[in-house]
Amino acid sequence: MMLFGCSTQPINTAQVIICPIVASCDRPTLAIKTNGDLATALIDYQHNLSQCQLANRTLKQCISDYNQFLQQ
Repeated sequence: MMLFGCSTQPINTAQVIICPIVASCDRPTLAIKTNGDLATALIDYQHNLSQCQLANRTLKQCISDYNQFLQQ
């Protein structure tokens, strides 16, 4: 057994959190010229927002689960 004070190499005690990589929630560029474009943009925006919210919840849950694991 080697004592920490006698070690020549620093010991990394940090633990890696393994959580899913989520895409950034970027604001889409819109080119709305007709009511059809507006309707399509709204549907796309709602879909993208729900995907972003799901990714956010997934990442938060992963971090929360990891923090609970560390407390055990």
